[in-house]
Amino acid sequence: MKTLHYRRHSIKDGAVKDTIGLKGYELAFQEGERSQADQSFVSFSVAFHGPLVRTAETLMEFLRGSEDTPRHAPAIEEIGNQKWFDELVTNGEYMSAVNAGKTSLEALYAAAGDNQALRNAWVETAKRAVEKMFEQMSDSETAIAFGHTPIIELAAENTVTFGTPLPEGWNHLAEMDGLVFVQNRIPMVSGIEVTEVIRAQRQLAHA
Repeated sequence: MKTLHYRRHSIKDGAVKDTIGLKGYELAFQEGERSQADQSFVSFSVAFHGPLVRTAETLMEFLRGSEDTPRHAPAIEEIGNQKWFDELVTNGEYMSAVNAGKTSLEALYAAAGDNQALRNAWVETAKRAVEKMFEQMSDSETAIAFGHTPIIELAAENTVTFGTPLPEGWNHLAEMDGLVFVQNRIPMVSGIEVTEVIRAQRQLAHA
């Protein structure tokens, strides 16, 4: 069995656009500390991030808080690159849906509209990110990864193979929230399921 803690990056309050600032670093550090202090202590064997700097910044600060020393994998492009997000945020349907209170995933589907080829391409990219991370893990290893919404949710909705329902709240991920993906949880059956929603304790960070 392989376990992947796939979480959204921390708060983007940096001086440079779309980077992590003081609040973001503090939240990532605190979540790293909490991962070691909780009764559900987790030791990570592998660490992943995407090509955008905010995912790497979050990972580094999380690990500083946890004092864990996993091996670092190269950036996973499918976790989300700048071109993908530039195209998304300039899509009028996406922004209209977000402004109307839709979830990021609902807004993503609104942006695709009737373009099934575009939707399929997004789904395959999100799924491939999870598959690539599992491919770089050995049996019994647990990994930490930082990425983006709605790509994490898109992967969850389209990667699960056991037919089990997704956990409540899986499609509402704020900063540092995430999902636990498990591969080969059932003996002799190959597949992936999402077993848990990770909720960050954002109220611990300074407002």
